[in-house]
Amino acid sequence: MTIRKWQPVAVLSALFLSLVVAPQAARADELKRRGMVGVQLGPVNDEAKQRLNLPSTKGVLFFGIVPDSAAQQAGLQADDVAIKIGTDEIDGLQTFTRTLRKYGAGDSLKFTVIRAGQEVTADVVLRPRPKETATDYELIYDSAGSPGQRVRTILTKPKDGGKFPAVLFVQGLAPNTVEFNFPQHPYKSVIAELTKAGFVTMRVERPGAGDSEGADVQDTTIEQDIAAFRSALTKLPSYEFVDPARVFVFSHSSGGAIVPMIAQGMPVKGVATFATFARPWNEHSLESSRRVWKLEMLKDDEIAAKADQEKLFNEELYGKKKAPKDILTDHPELKEYTSSFLQNDTLIHGVHYKYMQQLAALDIAAAWAKVNAAVLALWGESDFIAGKADSEQVASIVNKAHPGKAKFVVVPKVDHGYNEAEDQEESFLSQGGGKFNPVITETLIKWMKEQAGTQSS
Repeated sequence: MTIRKWQPVAVLSALFLSLVVAPQAARADELKRRGMVGVQLGPVNDEAKQRLNLPSTKGVLFFGIVPDSAAQQAGLQADDVAIKIGTDEIDGLQTFTRTLRKYGAGDSLKFTVIRAGQEVTADVVLRPRPKETATDYELIYDSAGSPGQRVRTILTKPKDGGKFPAVLFVQGLAPNTVEFNFPQHPYKSVIAELTKAGFVTMRVERPGAGDSEGADVQDTTIEQDIAAFRSALTKLPSYEFVDPARVFVFSHSSGGAIVPMIAQGMPVKGVATFATFARPWNEHSLESSRRVWKLEMLKDDEIAAKADQEKLFNEELYGKKKAPKDILTDHPELKEYTSSFLQNDTLIHGVHYKYMQQLAALDIAAAWAKVNAAVLALWGESDFIAGKADSEQVASIVNKAHPGKAKFVVVPKVDHGYNEAEDQEESFLSQGGGKFNPVITETLIKWMKEQAGTQSS
């Protein structure tokens, strides 16, 4: 998966979503722009309930207010707990974001919050979210898909004229935006390097995320994701600055689980993956967990015990299709084990359990066998989340069905997040930090130019 098992994913996802919440008035044929409240969100846990003397854990905690934002202008404060927007009651993070997505930038919303034990109201006028900017290349905001199912697309284009090869980027399937208004994000580095090398790139906001239509990204299905990316891939060759004969797809992490379905039957020059998985989810997940446990310096008997717990939980969740709440009712001995990754009995590492069940049900190997295009499977040798065997299998499956089409490459000193690391231990200890390693994009660019039949842009 894209999501590191040691990240506070629920809080990070909530932070992203809280800042992108409402549509802005736009032309009839343009996908509406979302707006900003300007609050950093967190759940109301037992600690917050006790510290703030709250009657329950319902609501959403504002643990930070963005300076010069709509929230600050309205007088909202850190440690306010939102319990109502208009007449809609707020139970938690999901109802907060669902409710806000119904409103437009410029709308005035009445927030009811608990502050110092008292209910306080504030009128918040939503502001439009500023768009991403760049100095080295052009940025183009567009959309793809049919009305009601439209998704935001963000293109980057070299400043020169002419037609360029193009890359559709398929991110990991975490519920986060791919619009970057802050510089230090590995995806932004990848996009910048590709564009500077002479490629047009296209990103897609998943249904329910950012500007894309849909009530909540957590309600998005695998089928909707595949359809959204296919609609974007269909549109990409139509731009006057794109060479339709040189269109590629590049996926990262769990995005590689759906990329063969996206590329099937499409006129693409090549498909590349990095840090993906192709084996059955249970097998991949357990192997990834074992690597983490070893890096955590657990003893062999502790690892064996945890492996047994993971096997049981996975069998109940993916094999028997049970909800996590029902699993814990039937197996209370798993509560401690699941406490590190299960949030609100619903989210697994920040992703809805139903989506995870759909992911686990995919026949990824069969899908790769149907991809009749050049394939590059990349794996970073410092990646402790994705396994080498999965990327090797992608190349093996494609070559068995279409001899000579696929290539597997180990990229030195690169971890799961594109960062430079000497080995898996260094990556683990960095907790997701580190410096972007351009060797990953250099390897990808070289391969795409070879497939495109040109050594220059």
